[in-house]
Amino acid sequence: MTGPSFLHRDPGKPINWRVRGNTMDEYLLIVRSVTHAQHTARVLGQCGIRGTMLRAPTGLTDRGCSYAVRVRTGDMGAVMRCLNGAGLTPLEVFIREDGGYRRVTT
Repeated sequence: MTGPSFLHRDPGKPINWRVRGNTMDEYLLIVRSVTHAQHTARVLGQCGIRGTMLRAPTGLTDRGCSYAVRVRTGDMGAVMRCLNGAGLTPLEVFIREDGGYRRVTT
């Protein structure tokens, strides 16, 4: 085990995030570089949306040096409006499901 068990009992199972009864899904916004990931996370933060930067998981994209910004939200429309308002568009968007990721259309 890599961390305290009280934080998440089953690390292989996605966390079911809830805010005021609404489920928060986990999305990965794939961007082309670390600089784009930093900028994307910064813009989301200015909109009050927390984004965490990370390397894109292996096999998720064919781009070798791509990065991702992880967002947990119940309103992906708000995320996309924020990014579009700043002139940013992710290369791809994935949602976490059943321990893996599925590409979504935004």
